Amino acid sequence: MRRTNAVAEEHKSLCWPINGVPHPFSPGEQALAGRLAWDPELAGLFEFNQKVTTVHASQYLVDLLWPAGKIIVEVDGYKYHGNRAAFSQDRYRDYELVISGYTVLRLPHDEVVGDVMLAVEKIRDIVRFRRRHFDSQPEVIA
Repeated sequence: MRRTNAVAEEHKSLCWPINGVPHPFSPGEQALAGRLAWDPELAGLFEFNQKVTTVHASQYLVDLLWPAGKIIVEVDGYKYHGNRAAFSQDRYRDYELVISGYTVLRLPHDEVVGDVMLAVEKIRDIVRFRRRHFDSQPEVIA
C-alpha cells in the first residue's frame, strides 16, 4: 500500500505543476499542441493547463484556454471521465464555467489522437462562432 502511495506522489511531482504546457502524459494534448502551433488562424490563441476561477469562486485547471475569447477545450479520456461520479462532476464544472461566461468544448481523447485535424476543425468552428458573437455585440460607451 505504501509503495502505491509513493508511486502516486512521485507521478504528481513529475508532472505538477503543468500550467502553460500540454500535459506530458496526454498524447491528445501533445497532438493538439503540435497542430495548433502551426495553424495560421489558431496559433498562439490557446494556453494549456490554465487555472480558471468561476463566479462561484471555484478554481478549475482546464486543458486549453483562449482567455480573450473565453473558450475552454477539454480533452477527456475515458479513464478519468468514464464513470457516474466523473460524469456528474464534469456537468457541474461545465455549469460553473458557462455561467462564468466561458464556452466549453469537450473532445474525447481517442478522437483527438485518432484524427487531430478533426479536433482542430472543431476548435476552429468554436473560435469562429465566438468571434462572430463578439463582433456582433454593440459597443458599450461609458
